[in-house]
Amino acid sequence: MPKLTKTQVKTSASLLFNNLAANGKHVAFVHGSDVVIVGDAAIAFGDASRSLAKVSDKDSVVHQVRWVEFGADEFLCIASQRGLQLYTADGKRVLHSHPPPPGTADEPAFFRGIAGVAAADANYICAGTSTGELHLIPQAGATFGQPIVLSEGLVGAITDACGGSVPGEGLVAAADASCKITAYLVSAGGEIGLVCQFENPGSLCTSVRMRRHWLLAAHATGHVRIYDLRDRALACVIGAHARWINALELHPTKDLFATASEDAHVSVWKIPDEQARPLKHVATLPLPDHVLTGVAFCGGGGRELVAATAYDVDYISAWALDA
Repeated sequence: MPKLTKTQVKTSASLLFNNLAANGKHVAFVHGSDVVIVGDAAIAFGDASRSLAKVSDKDSVVHQVRWVEFGADEFLCIASQRGLQLYTADGKRVLHSHPPPPGTADEPAFFRGIAGVAAADANYICAGTSTGELHLIPQAGATFGQPIVLSEGLVGAITDACGGSVPGEGLVAAADASCKITAYLVSAGGEIGLVCQFENPGSLCTSVRMRRHWLLAAHATGHVRIYDLRDRALACVIGAHARWINALELHPTKDLFATASEDAHVSVWKIPDEQARPLKHVATLPLPDHVLTGVAFCGGGGRELVAATAYDVDYISAWALDA
């Protein structure tokens, strides 16, 4: 069993999907109206005492935090009821604020589901909304243009979004509350075309990620579905967990992904490679009596650790993997 390290962080993660992000230098999670940022090295050594920082979104409830990187440009993106706030990567300076769509007095609209989409020489920061839209915000350095608003094929509130690329164009996929996952092609000029849609009635998708032609989706039923975007078809289904999966994350360089569930386990998997070697289970990492809310790969440039947050628990757990 890989060694477990626990890093005290003085506050707990909110009960949200995908409530942990990492960029190789820091990790971050949401607690109410705050984003708590912890140094990556602190997670490795189990001591956050000198590396805690906090970004507050005033009185607005935060729904997700995520870093988006385009080459040398990197942004800390915070999705909330106040809007989508784009910061410098260290969270010290606001670069752009994008308001949410109109909601109602009883149900204010908010953003959730953050992704980066690179289409040739054009970059977009993508954010889903609780009203069932995708907003693609053009990015050039620290300058952001008018968003492209996409709603074709989307029915319910966006639960998560992800980005990928094919030669010359970008890919974006979004899961919504109607249990649909919709993939689009994005050109450098901002033209958007529907690629395909997958539907799994009664199986809410909480997390979507892309690697090459694979689209990975984690579900409330405890299953992970892997789709082949070349064939626009389901490739395999994994009974990954006994309960709701709250997070799925890809390793930035290795063909690994991790899932975190309400069943108090993190699971690590190796996805099929270009030679179509089959999916492989790498590790099961238990955290008894914990409702896990986020998972991320951290530990410096090599990302040798897999870390997890849990609801109402004031520490980040991490394991060293040899995979």
